[in-house]
Amino acid sequence: MKTIITLKHWQLFLIILLPVLVSELIALDLVLLRTLLSFISFFTLFFWMYSIVHVLSEEVFNGERQNRKYYLTAYLVFIFAGVAVYLLNKYFVLTNGRSINSSDGVLFWFMLILGLCSLWCIFYIYYYTARTISLANIKLNPDEGSITTNYFLAFWFYIIGIWFVQPKVNELLSKNERAEATKIQDQTTNNG
Repeated sequence: MKTIITLKHWQLFLIILLPVLVSELIALDLVLLRTLLSFISFFTLFFWMYSIVHVLSEEVFNGERQNRKYYLTAYLVFIFAGVAVYLLNKYFVLTNGRSINSSDGVLFWFMLILGLCSLWCIFYIYYYTARTISLANIKLNPDEGSITTNYFLAFWFYIIGIWFVQPKVNELLSKNERAEATKIQDQTTNNG
């Protein structure tokens, strides 16, 4: 997980957006390939955000951070709801030749509720990841203020946000490594 966190911002940008660009330029008529490439891009984005929370929680907060069970639940619900909406819509298109609309009654409302639940999970994932970066910034840079909203918006507009968030995460991890090395050196000096 730490590998994706230590990438440069331009490398991460290419990893996330290259599958989408390839699918738009090359696979114009291959729907399955376009879907697969878009899924890879989307998965990479959310894996990056999960890795940020996991690595910062382990490295900066030494695992003493708040409970992540709602965060992990949001990921699971998001995955379930997203896959369910996608598969139900594909099944409906294949069997009826059209997409689901409001005239389809219960199925439409079920899909709407799953979609809204998935959207709420995305908001929570963005918020929690942004809050983790913000708290790590406050812990490692006590003189510097940190606003969660900035990181939240950076995740929401991730095409631009990658260029701001990834260097900050790299900076936080390198500061933490320097602080740990200094702490170990001080302990050795005091004991010796």
